[in-house]
This record gives sequence, structure tokens and C-alpha cells, in this order.
Amino acid sequence: MCPHCHLALLFALSIASPGLSARPCDLRILVEDFDRRPAELPVVLITDTGKVIAKTRSVGGVAEVCDVGVETFSAVIGSELCGQVLIRHLEVKGPRTLTLRASYKSCHADYFQAGCTVLIRVMDGAGRRLEGATVQGIGRRYPGRTDAYGRDYLGMDFGTTLEVHVTLTGHRRETLTLSCREDLHQIEKTVVLKRE
Repeated sequence: MCPHCHLALLFALSIASPGLSARPCDLRILVEDFDRRPAELPVVLITDTGKVIAKTRSVGGVAEVCDVGVETFSAVIGSELCGQVLIRHLEVKGPRTLTLRASYKSCHADYFQAGCTVLIRVMDGAGRRLEGATVQGIGRRYPGRTDAYGRDYLGMDFGTTLEVHVTLTGHRRETLTLSCREDLHQIEKTVVLKRE
């Protein structure tokens, strides 16, 4: 056998033999910011029972974990302050790499809590979400309207109180009073509208 043929045969065996080549990693997460630039962020994998499988960081927008195991897990991407991404109920099966994409919006640099964020959900007596209901804060110039999920959002300054009327054609008006405090800056309220 020629010496070059022997080298070619060894190279071919190293590519074809699973024992001689590295197995791909179980998980690959591609992380980018909202401008589609690669993001470098902490990544934690946690099983559904609360066990931490791995802690790593995306480098150049890519995080890899080569040994995830067989338990169902969640991937937590980013810090806990704001903008964190959570992807739940993941499983790795077989020798293929599970590839995920995550878009991360950081608000650390431009985030300052100066008031309350209020979410109002409007539904009927049967629990169906009501689209198109008017949400009018007394003293506010423009009313809001609920979306397809029966939601409307308001902003309030700390230390203020707001009376809100919720109306929809064919239903009785409901009124609620909201108070914005520094220790309670995220407010969710559900309003049930009854038929007239």
C-alpha cells in the first residue's frame, strides 16, 4: 500500500468512526439583541424539579451545553433585573443538537421606575375576554381600548389615585379606583362587565 493511501485511509476512518470524533453538544442557544446583533449574556439551565444543570454565558451570541441529560428543563437567558428570556419544557432526545434562538431586550441602561404600570383585563360573566371596551381614566385626555385579549395598559405616577370607567356597548359600566405606590408599582385588575 502506498504511504499516501495509508494516511488517506486513517483520515477517512477518523471522520467516519463515532468513537474517534467528538459528539455534538446537546444544546446550542443563539442569542441576539433586538437589533439582531449577537448578545453576550448569562445562561442557566434548570430542570423542572429545580436542579441547576448548567451555568454558562453566550460568547459571540452563542451558548453551548454539551451534556444536558434527559430531564425536562428550562433555559433562562439574561439577568433577573429586566428583559430576561425564559424558554420552558425543553428536552434533548438522541444525538442531535437542540438549537434555540432568543431575542433579548435589555433595559438596564434606560430603565427607571417613576410610576406604576397598570394592566386592566376586561371580560364578561362567562370569563370571555372583551375586545373594544373603552377604558377611561378620569382626567385623562384619551381613553384606551381593550385588545383582542381584553387588555388595556395605563401608566400612573407614584402617589396618585385614578378613577377608571370601563364601558362597552350592551354592558353596564364598571368603575374602579387605582392607587399607585412605590411598593406596588405593577398593578393588574380584572373587570367583569355584565349585560344590560
